[in-house]
Amino acid sequence: MGSRIIQTHGTVPYTIPTSATAVRHDPPRSRFTTQTATTANGSTTTVTRTTPVIVPNHPCHPLTTPHAIRHGRVRPPAHRPDDSHEYFARAAGKPGAMDDDRIATTYTFGSLFVRTAAVLAAFVAPVALGIAAAAGVLGTDSLWQRIAFVPLGLIVGAVYGYLALFRVVYRLRIDGDRLHWRAVLRGGSAPLTDVHQVVPHPKNYTTIVLNDGRRIHVAGVHDVWPFLNALRRAAPHIQIERPLALHTPKWFRTEG
Repeated sequence: MGSRIIQTHGTVPYTIPTSATAVRHDPPRSRFTTQTATTANGSTTTVTRTTPVIVPNHPCHPLTTPHAIRHGRVRPPAHRPDDSHEYFARAAGKPGAMDDDRIATTYTFGSLFVRTAAVLAAFVAPVALGIAAAAGVLGTDSLWQRIAFVPLGLIVGAVYGYLALFRVVYRLRIDGDRLHWRAVLRGGSAPLTDVHQVVPHPKNYTTIVLNDGRRIHVAGVHDVWPFLNALRRAAPHIQIERPLALHTPKWFRTEG
């Protein structure tokens, strides 16, 4: 007569505690497999194999494994920033080094490549437009109008180039009780007590108004809020306008 093999599978039962005091740290549990062999003469042989099963210390916490996440049994925590505009600004790489993302004593507009491209565009774009008009690309038929576009483009290019090099500020810094600013070829500073007002504009620039009437035009507006937050803390008397057409971060409105 032949032999008969009986195979059974089982797991150790587990009881979920009903109170916090019932939670205990148990040793690793095992999954066992039992094989029983019965021969013709009636003798029985039993072999048991065990495989460790990883059980978390707290039974109420599910196993968060890549396999469980991949098959949809456990959802990974979703990152939900409190302000979508701030999230996309960071994704675009706009703000530079900041103390805690909400306070920055230094503000710099763009990277070196962006600033160089902006200065070159201020010079080249008006001149190129004048040359294109003189060549008749813009549909100008009169000869004297074509000729007039060339010096007009040169003049506009010179004015825009002067503003880009000397007047438009790309860096701000708070040092003690003074505010420092820097353009490409020009810089300056003033005591914080001389700063009267700051006006961010929807057209991507910010204006700083001093008590004597001077205006400092700063390139950029979307990533200037951490600097303005540090500025109003250092000098609470400064008026910071928030135009309705310009999005203001929620945390800036709350802390203000």
